[in-house]
Amino acid sequence: MTNYMGKTRMVKLFFYYIALRTEYVKSVKLAAMEYCNMYEYHKYKGSEWLNVKWDGSEFQMIASGSEGKAVALDEYRNTDDERKFINRVVSFFDKDFVFSAHNKSKSLDCPDIAKRTAKTEIRKEEKGRDDIIYLDTETTGLDPTEDEILQISIVNDYGEILLDTYIKPEHHTEWKEAEAVNHITPEMVNNAPLQKDVAQKICEILSNAKTAIAYNMAFDWHFIAELLCKHTSFSNKNIPILECCMSRFAEVYGDWDEYHEQYKWQKLSTAADYYQLRWHGKAHGALADALMCKDVWNCIQKYGRI
Repeated sequence: MTNYMGKTRMVKLFFYYIALRTEYVKSVKLAAMEYCNMYEYHKYKGSEWLNVKWDGSEFQMIASGSEGKAVALDEYRNTDDERKFINRVVSFFDKDFVFSAHNKSKSLDCPDIAKRTAKTEIRKEEKGRDDIIYLDTETTGLDPTEDEILQISIVNDYGEILLDTYIKPEHHTEWKEAEAVNHITPEMVNNAPLQKDVAQKICEILSNAKTAIAYNMAFDWHFIAELLCKHTSFSNKNIPILECCMSRFAEVYGDWDEYHEQYKWQKLSTAADYYQLRWHGKAHGALADALMCKDVWNCIQKYGRI
């Protein structure tokens, strides 16, 4: 039996396999070492393929005509992150893979993945345009009770900008440490709207959304909630489902912290590099970060373990 699948399909299937294999394994490195031993790399007359041993059967994943894109899999064995291993190998090939299985009952075509993907596509067609939003804030500091929002950006799942504005702080005239990171100067916000001027717009966007996603949602939400409580009648019943892209990506990246018994959080720039994504603007600007959060989240949905 032969199954023709694209790169995305291949990665989804392998991530599903990894999820099964690592469900009770805390050390991602050990699982990756075992997983990588399944591979044998071959190249002959301009064609490349991987022989994979899986559940008692052998499979071939073939990429033809990629002579200039040879990859020595030995370089990636014993890696700390099996998902990164898969992505890096797949990224070497421009063409779709051809899956050849010797045993129909042992096909890599996983029905669960197919059903889950189909349901996701149906939901995306049915949902409103602004049901899913991505947001980011830049602030004067780290304490939501003392510091203030300097910039807030919100985009929808189509990359459309719902809100992108500086906000003039009410109690701060300088923020040297934060400025070194976000590069927002007092002059840039001197003529910006006040909190009360943008609070209602933020409230409307959140009320219309079903899911709000941010990279480090806890940080952004504390500041937003503080602003809304001061200037609107926004209530808990209007809060959308809050999702943290950073915690999801930490699981995908797989850097396990033995002491805290959880995956280490990674920077947004690390997530961007991991999926080889292009920035829309400079990092640490609210709009660029919100758009990158959207791209990373969608990559996690396609390639990562949800």
